[in-house]
Amino acid sequence: MTLTVPQNALTETVAFSIQPITNKSEGGLGLAYRLEPNGQTFATPVEITFKYTNGDLEGTAAEFLGAAYQDRERRWNILNSIHVDRPSGTLTASTNHFTDWAFLKTLYILPQKATLRVGESLEMELRGCELRSGFGGWLYRKDSTCWVRDRVEHNDWPIRGNWFTDNGSIDEPSKIRIRYTAPPTKPNPNPVTVSLTSDPAAEDRVPSHRVMWTSQITIIDRGYRASGGGGEVVFSGDICDLEKDFTIKHNHPFITPYKFVPSSPTEGTWSFSWQNGFTGGGAGKYTITGTDTEKTGIELTGGNSKTLHGKTSGGPVDIHLDLVPLDKECKP
Repeated sequence: MTLTVPQNALTETVAFSIQPITNKSEGGLGLAYRLEPNGQTFATPVEITFKYTNGDLEGTAAEFLGAAYQDRERRWNILNSIHVDRPSGTLTASTNHFTDWAFLKTLYILPQKATLRVGESLEMELRGCELRSGFGGWLYRKDSTCWVRDRVEHNDWPIRGNWFTDNGSIDEPSKIRIRYTAPPTKPNPNPVTVSLTSDPAAEDRVPSHRVMWTSQITIIDRGYRASGGGGEVVFSGDICDLEKDFTIKHNHPFITPYKFVPSSPTEGTWSFSWQNGFTGGGAGKYTITGTDTEKTGIELTGGNSKTLHGKTSGGPVDIHLDLVPLDKECKP
């Protein structure tokens, strides 16, 4: 932030200070700043300039950057009169007094970034704040910025929904709040882009040219962390695809990892072999529990037998494994 004080702004010598503080404004970008002495006034307005980066434009556009100050009631007031200079990447506002100042986005997509597993859905929306002065120009949430426009289309914003994506699907793309569903397989390129465009509008809140808001959605495979076990065997491992052959490791030193061969999306067969001096193995069937979109566990039934020095023993196998969705890229 840069503070520019013109000539004749003061009639006496005043010590200034600029203190970085946490930006609690709705849609806040970076730090906020406390300008002191608090309440200091100026005969000629001073200029406050914020520098923005490409990262600050994620989910919004330069036209929808803004500046706000906090009044004595700790209400944030968004300025109508600002100047955005694209070549220099700056936003400048004028003020005749000192207080807390914040740099923010006034209209933006939520979320601006997200990670989804294949086939999962996510609610997205265009969110905004009141920009008018006068009654309603400040809003009532203390330590926030403004009245949050949860449903922009119900609050007179001159914007019509026009959502689209390069992969996946969107329910009701003409709405301001939509549901995006990831494709059934991991796409290439990845992440995918979900965008909303505005038509030109002859109003001060929307530029007279087409504007696009974009969000980046990373799609990962539907992986799970498997854990649990029975008896002396404790299982732990990641499964990247329940519909393809997979193995799960465990802590038992005398048997191989369990191998799973699906016959359908929800069931199949499992097997292992004894080793380190033992012969024999185990086998049986398994069933995957849970919903179509969220698996919760694997139930194993069957039996095993082992032979050592001519003596054979064995018994039934009844094991439950918990499945917890991975929140990161699955690497088998």
